[in-house]
Amino acid sequence: VNGKLQTHTPWVDLRNWPDDQVRAAIADLILAVRDQNLISGSPEDAYSWLIRHYGRILTERVYVPILQKLYYHHASELSSQVIKISALNRVVMFSEPVMLDLMKSEGLRARLGYPDQYTLPPYRSNNQRALYPKQYGFYRAMDRLREVVEEEGARLMPNSTVDNLTMHGGRIDSLRVRSKSGETTEIEGVTELYWTSGLPPLAKSLSVDFADLSVDMRPAGWYVHFLLDKPPAMDRLYYFYSFEPGTRTFRVTNYSAYCPAAATERGYPLCVEFWANPGDSIEVSEVIERATSELVSFGVISGRENIRYRNAVRVGVGGGVPMPTLKNARALAILRARVRELGLANLRPAGVMAEPDVFFVPEVLTDAWHKVMCPGGRAATP
Repeated sequence: VNGKLQTHTPWVDLRNWPDDQVRAAIADLILAVRDQNLISGSPEDAYSWLIRHYGRILTERVYVPILQKLYYHHASELSSQVIKISALNRVVMFSEPVMLDLMKSEGLRARLGYPDQYTLPPYRSNNQRALYPKQYGFYRAMDRLREVVEEEGARLMPNSTVDNLTMHGGRIDSLRVRSKSGETTEIEGVTELYWTSGLPPLAKSLSVDFADLSVDMRPAGWYVHFLLDKPPAMDRLYYFYSFEPGTRTFRVTNYSAYCPAAATERGYPLCVEFWANPGDSIEVSEVIERATSELVSFGVISGRENIRYRNAVRVGVGGGVPMPTLKNARALAILRARVRELGLANLRPAGVMAEPDVFFVPEVLTDAWHKVMCPGGRAATP
């Protein structure tokens, strides 16, 4: 962001802004803190959320362009959930000694980021951890999961889809599974059904009509894969987002930063999640070349001589990171309501967006845990 790869903080760092602009933005932000208790409720759209959180200066100059770049829509057309998804709830404007004092204010701490996450005092850090196999490849975790559930007596049916659900007496009674080859299996006497494959497929399987709902789709994109002859110049980051207007890179992932075994004699693997704008060339060679040029402009690689291998895998329209527009959020809310109106006592939707605030892995796991372990003891989120 602002022509610099930030390796010290995930928040936008504005300490290099001219002093007069910083003072105006700070004054605007402080007014937002002062007025925070005068308005009730939480805004539905990202623009209103940002105005209430930061004031107009930071919203218009910093965050509206970022959201337009990431999601192709003005902030007023995006769900306020995008703030959490893209970690835009804080901004860096002060040095470490000043922030140590300002963090004593709850209102300021909710808006201002500590400038260096590596020197953040321990009492302010959290206990979140990420899990990844020691050996490269998350398929290893999935293979082990398969072994565990099979040991528990579960039957796995890979490369299959649920193409029919039957209901009786307010419960799901049976379902039909169809394999990739076309073979079908009927499963009778369903006691509980935990559905983790998304609300639209669930609604379709339940014959819930949603033809009246339209959604915003992300354009087709690519995962551009690289093998480098040396580690990318990303310090300790294992990924970063590009907020720069004009770039097509959405996110860059450095696998060996969180899994050292990813780096082998073949090289250091790197992935660029790349989304073209309307009118851009979709020739694979040109996509790869532009992704390469942007890596050079970010300073991640010094030049093409660092690349041992590169290719691109196309992502279909609507794939990849969800498009968090208001239209999509409202469509999902309607789908949840229509599924809930069926009153199926043994249906447990889980997974991403099964509930309005369930998106990140810790939220998904917590929600699923409650629905499995105490299905009758937790009120559904409206």
